[in-house]
Amino acid sequence: RRYLSRHSMIAPGDRIGVAVSGGADSVCLLRLLLELHSELGIVLHVVHFEHGLRPESAEDARFVAELAERFSLPFHVSSGDTRAHAAERRISIETAARELRYEFFDSLLARHTVDKIATAHTQSDQAETVIMKLLRGAGARGLSGIHPVLKRDQGTIIRPLLFAPRSEVEAHLADLLQPFRTDATNVDCAHTRNRVRHELMPALRALNPEADATLAQTAEISRAEDEYLDAETERALPFTLQLGDPVRGGGRAAGVSASAMFSLSLEGLTRHPLAIQRRLVRRALIGQLALTLTDTDRVLALMTADANTALELPSGFRVRRLHRELQFLRTEAQRAAVEYRCEVIFTGEPVRLLSPIGAITISIHDAPASHSSEARTLPLQLTLRNWRAGDRFHAPYTRASKKVKEHLQALKLTPEQRAAWPVLEDAGAHEILWVKGIAVRRIALNGKLLRIEEHQSS
Repeated sequence: RRYLSRHSMIAPGDRIGVAVSGGADSVCLLRLLLELHSELGIVLHVVHFEHGLRPESAEDARFVAELAERFSLPFHVSSGDTRAHAAERRISIETAARELRYEFFDSLLARHTVDKIATAHTQSDQAETVIMKLLRGAGARGLSGIHPVLKRDQGTIIRPLLFAPRSEVEAHLADLLQPFRTDATNVDCAHTRNRVRHELMPALRALNPEADATLAQTAEISRAEDEYLDAETERALPFTLQLGDPVRGGGRAAGVSASAMFSLSLEGLTRHPLAIQRRLVRRALIGQLALTLTDTDRVLALMTADANTALELPSGFRVRRLHRELQFLRTEAQRAAVEYRCEVIFTGEPVRLLSPIGAITISIHDAPASHSSEARTLPLQLTLRNWRAGDRFHAPYTRASKKVKEHLQALKLTPEQRAAWPVLEDAGAHEILWVKGIAVRRIALNGKLLRIEEHQSS
């Protein structure tokens, strides 16, 4: 109760989706919240994602379903092909599993099925995470580990068990005579986390029996310091970040040139210590490029270099040292590869979304939908983004889908236009509803028609 209150995790009336894998941690979390739900005034749902990585995964899903039925709780389940997702995205199995799991969580939050998702990360998970971050190299942000409360675009993830070591979790289940499922992959030391869990952490506990709590405390200290440094960086940014090109005689040209992204004032940078300077560089590039510490320090080294000295960064970025500023530029290759996404929950009220080559307004047309219109329900989780290889789209009055790439081949586009060509995706259904330059399909929403109006970029 104290931990929940301290981090303002739960409010009366919240519908909490408890992510239950069937393992000890998640089953314990469910049982603890069941004990407290009347006192807290919350409604519990059980949430399960089947990753399809083990033959026993279907049995895990049945176990969780039976647990939900035993306590008369709503049960929400989904599944995905984790190995195929990992191969398609060229990421690890662990990362792919997390992405698919959190996509499912986001869908439940976006549809307002639940207000928050509770995951069963423990103090032991926190300790392992801090060690893994430390081994890879991390500052205060990395060492802050797993956050008790995580704000995402679609809603909030809470971690009510971060105060409890895994040994206490298993002891509590033993007291309740509550069975749980054991995942055999959790002892496979081919995975880095399992090597940390089964080899490194026991050695650290031999040196310090309170190693888990000590490392979790490190995470809490780092999180508070990271939040403070972030706030200081945001205060410094307006006095350091400059848009537009410098002009003769002082001042800056309105807007941003075709190649220049932004500049950082040397005077603004030198007002601050190194820790804030590094954060200002990374903050200015947020969403464009994630810099390593080495590259960040290479950028800052330009502050003492001769005028017009330039530095090439990954992904086609260039930094040039001018008389009073560091100017960040995009190369042709980088500009052609720009990506963007704009997400919105469409409830029926008109919304306007922007892309680099135009804007669209999404609304509902009062004309009644015909029986031949495709029917969907509000709200819709919509994403305006640039097209990607493999995207397919159903044009009006056609039975078969067509590759967006084939549509673009018929247009005379510059490389920049082609890379940034917008599509509108129903993110919940993973389906493209609209492609710029193609007539809108007849999509019925609550008995009326979806309207998408194009506007040219100004």
